Amino acid sequence: MAIPKLGKTQWIFIGVFTAIATGAGWFLVKNNYPYLLENPIWQFNKPSEETIIQSLPSVRNIDYRPLRSLLEAKQWEKADRETGRLLAKASDLEIFIPMSREDILNFPCTDLTTIDRLWQKASLGRFGFNAQRLIVEREENLSKMPGECAQSAQTCLAKYIRNYTTGIPDKMGRRDTKFLKQGLQLKQGLQLPEGYYPSWGIYWKTDFDNFQPYTYREFAKRSAMCGL
Repeated sequence: MAIPKLGKTQWIFIGVFTAIATGAGWFLVKNNYPYLLENPIWQFNKPSEETIIQSLPSVRNIDYRPLRSLLEAKQWEKADRETGRLLAKASDLEIFIPMSREDILNFPCTDLTTIDRLWQKASLGRFGFNAQRLIVEREENLSKMPGECAQSAQTCLAKYIRNYTTGIPDKMGRRDTKFLKQGLQLKQGLQLPEGYYPSWGIYWKTDFDNFQPYTYREFAKRSAMCGL
């Protein structure tokens, strides 16, 4: 059976369609599975927690061994400061420059996974960016319950504003001086609220502060995108 020859117009159409499909596929992966762009093999065989903790993968050539040692020793505050230093280094920032929302939403998934797994392992799952993501998603879902909004839009709005400005940090113990003082003293740290560490993104600032706004939502969004 003879294969029909394609005309110039048909080849152009195929070329345009292929380009559009390729672009759409890249956009879909970039926005939903960005870690596959960094590590395509993870699509079929994502490393186990133990493998990540032992190999400490990084696409920015970051040395995570000091952070691992601090967390193994339960040195929470020192590990928190080291985490900030590493986040800045992986983002090509100076340590004293806060990460912007864009920095966080483009942070390499490989490195975010490594940092998160180290915190998860040391804290038995209580700390880390994924633990914070679960809190953010849970609290924001509660603030948007359709039944409550139908009964009282004003109540729903008030609850949403509270979660937007203080509610989520409250859940992480970041607006309670009792926990802040304990964080410096407790050796085990597991009595602290879930999501207490890392502190980056949940400082004592509001979303309306232009200097150093809360960015825990961006960390939560990036954690979800990276498949933590």
